[in-house]
Amino acid sequence: MIKSMTGYGHFEDTLNMRKISAEIRSVNHRYTDFTVKVPRQYGFLEDVLRKEASEVVKRGKVDIYLSIVDYNEDSVMVSANKELAKSYLSELKDLAENLGVENDVTVTAIARFPDMFKVDKPPVDEEELTADVLSVFRKALNLYDTMRKEEGARLGSDLLEKGRVIEGYVAKIRERAPLIVEEYAKRLREGMEEILGKVPVDEARLLNEVAIFTDRVNVDEEMVRLGSHVKELSAIIGGNAPAGRKLDFLVQEINREVNTTGSKSNDVTTTKMVVEMKTEIEKMREQIQNIE
Repeated sequence: MIKSMTGYGHFEDTLNMRKISAEIRSVNHRYTDFTVKVPRQYGFLEDVLRKEASEVVKRGKVDIYLSIVDYNEDSVMVSANKELAKSYLSELKDLAENLGVENDVTVTAIARFPDMFKVDKPPVDEEELTADVLSVFRKALNLYDTMRKEEGARLGSDLLEKGRVIEGYVAKIRERAPLIVEEYAKRLREGMEEILGKVPVDEARLLNEVAIFTDRVNVDEEMVRLGSHVKELSAIIGGNAPAGRKLDFLVQEINREVNTTGSKSNDVTTTKMVVEMKTEIEKMREQIQNIE
């Protein structure tokens, strides 16, 4: 099953007194590009999330966001640096006396000075937190991947439909090919008879000219390869491996055969069908840009 490179998933839960929220989103990209943003104090989780996501995402620009709110009241301890406060107070008192101004220092004023408070947090149980985060992230990742599969299924159906359209034109061109030769032979005979008048037409010369024309406009090989490419299209879409690059290459090959058919065409009807096929190919190219 093919997947779209565009997807979104979000999930949050409260585990062990922590509210954990995980979000993953992606858009199409030529390569694989991960951006992981986690709270600074939990930087060790960045590689964990990247590794987990890389098991699911093989191509695309992926953004991962993680937020953690700790509800444990005992998890943070704040203490004042009293010795430093005394030093600030003493210096401010001396400054007021030297300048001859009122000493209007308050506790609030001293509290604003740098390094007045120390924030102590207990060691984080990294193993426990990692397990909780992965539990939440995997659910977000599952929602994200489900969305990509659903969009991929729609893209796949659309590509298969366009492949069937091309197959239809292949059948019509094959059906049309003998008529092109017949019409050419008829026009050539009529032209020769008009020029020669009562002089008999040289049948050998006529057959030789028709044979040369037939060889020049023969697109049997192109039609066989086009049919093969469309079958390969179905096989790739029905497979389980990332298909974007394969499909991109395959559509290039389809386009090559259609271009060759167009260059050989000496028939207005066939040329119109070639133009229609190229229109379908351009639509396919646009769709494939979104496939992983």
